[in-house]
Amino acid sequence: MSSSPRDQHILPLHGSNPWQLTLLLTAAAAAGGLVVAAAIPRLRDRPNRRRAEDGRDDVQSAAPTGDASGYASAIGNTPLIELPSLVSSMNLSGGHRLFCKMECLNPGGTGKDRVASAMILHAERTGRLPPPAVGAETTITGDSPSRRLEVRLSLLGAVVSLPAPPSRGVVVEGTSGSTGISLAALAAARGHGCVIALPDDCSGDKRAVLEGMGAEVVVVPVASISNPRHYVNVAREIARVINAQYGGDGVRAAFMDQFENLANVTEHARSTGPEIWRQVRRAIGDSAGIDAFVMSAGTGGTLSGVTLALRHLSPRPVRMVLADPPGSSLHGAVAYGAAYAPEQAERVLRRSRADTVVEGVGLDRTTANFRAGAASADAAIRVTDQDTVDAAHALLGTEGLFVGSSSAMNVAAAMQVLREMDAEDAGAGGKVVVTVICDVGGRHLTRFWNRDFIVGRGLRWPGDMNRKKGDGQEMGEQQL
Repeated sequence: MSSSPRDQHILPLHGSNPWQLTLLLTAAAAAGGLVVAAAIPRLRDRPNRRRAEDGRDDVQSAAPTGDASGYASAIGNTPLIELPSLVSSMNLSGGHRLFCKMECLNPGGTGKDRVASAMILHAERTGRLPPPAVGAETTITGDSPSRRLEVRLSLLGAVVSLPAPPSRGVVVEGTSGSTGISLAALAAARGHGCVIALPDDCSGDKRAVLEGMGAEVVVVPVASISNPRHYVNVAREIARVINAQYGGDGVRAAFMDQFENLANVTEHARSTGPEIWRQVRRAIGDSAGIDAFVMSAGTGGTLSGVTLALRHLSPRPVRMVLADPPGSSLHGAVAYGAAYAPEQAERVLRRSRADTVVEGVGLDRTTANFRAGAASADAAIRVTDQDTVDAAHALLGTEGLFVGSSSAMNVAAAMQVLREMDAEDAGAGGKVVVTVICDVGGRHLTRFWNRDFIVGRGLRWPGDMNRKKGDGQEMGEQQL
């Protein structure tokens, strides 16, 4: 099939085979360079095909879920909402619009559903996990009684025990919570076991959800990635030991490696980015466009994937902005080409290399997923913890949205970008800024939405301004 001259200029490879994009991303990530997303559908020239029954976006952009049944069938095509009341409260010159991609409305309550599905399917297709097998009987011999896997971890001086899975496959990952929740749900649906290594500074709410979903949770102290006891390294070791102990029984454990696994960025370039592009155009008209996309990075997969997609799909430049919490190195990587933050000095280091109330984002290194696109962002913003807390309460007060810490930080950064654009182009017309709400506040009740925790970190709890001084009685609603 031949390609037009325009296609040859935009795309070094033609077609939409996932392996083509994966190879291209792998080469570029290794070189630290910028990639053009070869596998992004040519949606700029393709008419929108809405599903009449519910008005949702094209089914083609749903996550790659094999049979696409049950939990997996609900992944992707999340709504895009506007935040007019929040923007109005900012008292800008007028006409600006702020949109949020509601990734928290995936079935697992997080955009990590997309990545978890892509990584599990890729592991099954490449043989690192066995095929799915729900409801099958499993017999494990060796040392394990009662059809359980007993994994001895000399690294931690502990034993991890989990039921022998029907498929004989075990999904293993190191995560701060959200990816683990998605993996646990999808692993259960496909008959795989699931082991999650979790840092001990995560909220207890996330751990409770993981355990409730049947995952075996191994909590480890916060440590640098160079430490063998870092949660990512512990997860890698768990997978290795399972394969060593039970490989003879046909058990296969796959370390998902979300930070370096390019199925991550590939999926966001394939689905999340094109969804945002179509939904914004539907909301504001085909002749308009996106002025800025703003969000934080954990693995970097979402920001990189959306960056690749929007740079391919948009006929005019979209300003890509990284939002970064205190202590993270990623701001320096974008702004100065050096992954370093002042908080990393040992004399001011507390518990982790990104000492912040925000969970799941910020990092002390760049990853393959980050280098694939996010590293070439146009700008980076440092967001203080206080600004994140204030944004969370402002969202609740103006829009009724109860969001998690990383989502609040995304919105705080998007508000900052809107203010900067308003000051730079006063009277030049409204700007369109897009960010992502990736999780809900219900998973952050013990930390981010706990007044004692926030005040104990030296921050101001916005609700305190509504109390009478000294007696703790409510004074009524804050004037907005």
